[in-house]
Amino acid sequence: MQKIFLFLLILANPIILSAQKTTINRKVAQKNYEGYVLMVQKKYSEALPHFNEAIQQDPEAYFVYQNRAVCYLSLGDTL
Repeated sequence: MQKIFLFLLILANPIILSAQKTTINRKVAQKNYEGYVLMVQKKYSEALPHFNEAIQQDPEAYFVYQNRAVCYLSLGDTL
């Protein structure tokens, strides 16, 4: 299941990139970065609040949704 999701994520990447905003709020970028650092360290549960806060501040920052989805997937939460 994870391999299928990752394949679809990679397949959709060009679509996601074309839908990205041209400017990003500094606070949103910082929260995304903090979450990303934790995600790379495989601290998925700790990364989620950072991504959630970034999404709350800017619901159109679609790249944050992707990072949050990777965390949920890694935790086995596929809903």
